[in-house]
Amino acid sequence: MLPTTARLPPGIQDLLGFVYQFALQSPFSGTVHFHMTNGKKLDTYAYQVMGDEMLDTAQGSLRTLHLSKVRQPNEEWVDIWLATDHQYLPVKIRLTGKEGSVAEQVVSAIRIE
Repeated sequence: MLPTTARLPPGIQDLLGFVYQFALQSPFSGTVHFHMTNGKKLDTYAYQVMGDEMLDTAQGSLRTLHLSKVRQPNEEWVDIWLATDHQYLPVKIRLTGKEGSVAEQVVSAIRIE
């Protein structure tokens, strides 16, 4: 198989680091679009702002902004909660697979030095 090349759009993100891009560009409203790549494909992802929510964590109760990936049929989806009082850092990420499996990460501590 021959390698394929493509011009990358401005502001492209990788799948591991894109959640921190929310912290750099927040606050958001409506639908947010990001260009992302995993090294094999280049795609545009849309996240819908679901609104403000309180989130109970080991850090205590945090005010968050909840975003949810706009998904297509037979596609996994991602929900992200950003701490509004902590520079919009991601404090909860939930990945739901196509078949319904769930993986979740929740912050245990925030330390900014």
